[in-house]
Amino acid sequence: SQAGRQIWHRWPFRLAICTNYREGLFFSGTSRKFYDIELNEKIDLSNYNILYGGDEWKEEYSFKDGYCGIEASNENGTRFYGVINQEGDWVVEMSDTLSAQGDEYRGKLTETKLNLGGRFYDIETKEITDPPEGFWEKAPDLINGAYYFLNDEEGIFYCYDIDNDIISKAGETEEKIH
Repeated sequence: SQAGRQIWHRWPFRLAICTNYREGLFFSGTSRKFYDIELNEKIDLSNYNILYGGDEWKEEYSFKDGYCGIEASNENGTRFYGVINQEGDWVVEMSDTLSAQGDEYRGKLTETKLNLGGRFYDIETKEITDPPEGFWEKAPDLINGAYYFLNDEEGIFYCYDIDNDIISKAGETEEKIH
């Protein structure tokens, strides 16, 4: 696994430790670009005012499951948030609404769904959906693209199928919840 791998490399006139190397790429806040381990430029975000808190090797700009969340601001200080893939394409277009709501990329759920801070983004339809009310308080576990959780009152496990927005008792007939 490349997760957490540290890379020592020469950057112009100094030696730095890079702890944000994930999935073959790392981000340099100075140049606002992603590089591979051979220091070949792979994704150029230098046209954006990327926010990185002064630590140019900040781990928040690391790829996870093929995607990386990016936060930037415009000349007025408005914050924007979006998600890129490893080719540098915007999978979730930059949005000031996503930033204001605190949405951030937390991982790929299924082939078409991303977790944006507790809400689900569909790559194909470009829609954001919310899970059922009180869902996160149930401490669900993600297994093969579905969340499983225990209903304490009933003592029964339930399954929430993200792709189809369906909740059902584990092992029983599905019913649409939204």
